[in-house]
Formats: sequence, C-alpha cells, structure tokens
Amino acid sequence: EITTEISNQSISQSIDRDENTKRNMKKDTKKERHIDRQTTQKKKTNLDYETIIKRCELYAIDEKYRDAVAHAIKLLLLDIEKSKWIKIGDNYISAETVKKDVNKLNFFTVEHTVNKFKEASKAIRIRNPIAYLKVCIYNSINEMTVDIDSRLRYEG
Repeated sequence: EITTEISNQSISQSIDRDENTKRNMKKDTKKERHIDRQTTQKKKTNLDYETIIKRCELYAIDEKYRDAVAHAIKLLLLDIEKSKWIKIGDNYISAETVKKDVNKLNFFTVEHTVNKFKEASKAIRIRNPIAYLKVCIYNSINEMTVDIDSRLRYEG
C-alpha cells in the first residue's frame, strides 16, 4: 500500500545527515585551504631557491663546493621560513633582514664565500663545514665590498 504519510523520524534523520554533511564539507574545505597554503609556500620557497641558485651560477665555482653551497643556501631559506630570528654565528638576526640579504646573493658573493672558507680552513679546524659555510655565505653578502676595498687599499 502506498501512502503519502511522512514520519517525523525520517525527516529528522535526513536533516541531521544534511547538517553533518555540511559540517564535514566545511572541515574538508578548511583542510584543503590549509594544504593549498602549505603547497603555495613550498612552491614559493622552491622558486626562491631555484632563482637564487641560478643567480649564483654555482656551475662556475669550485666543483668541490657546489653541493655544499647549495645546501647551505637551502638551510638559510628553511631558517627564514621556520623562524622569526635566525642565529648567524653568535648573533640573532630577524628573518626579514636575512631574507632581504639572501635575495642579494649572486655569483660574486658565493665566490667570495668559497675563498673565505678556503682561507679559514687553512687557519682553523672547521668542525661543522656546512654550518660554517652558511655563516660565511650570509656574512659575505655584506662584507664583500668592504673586504675587496680593504685589500685594494692595502695592496696599493
């Protein structure tokens, strides 16, 4: 027998199911937005890394140092991404300042870094070469011009 009666129980279950579905969809949408944001940040970091590596022309530096320099640059970028303050040597520098400075990296800075690293390794035993190289890279960004000028003045 077919009737047109509708029970309140079946309507109530249907409404509850619809509300649960809406809540789950909202949660899924929030998760998707969070994942999209993370993916965008990772792409941005990778893009910055790739751009910096290209600008540094690592293929032109001493072959023994290429991978180490690339790794040290990547570590600097990861530090920028995860912290507000980054320890460089004995100093803490704001991530924003480090980010601005790292964007100045180029072939000449990296070449200067490798030369400084080689000089230092003759004078002292470097226990953690990658960490030391990372500090050298950062310091070279701002020291290079002054260092070259100083040498030229000394050599006359």
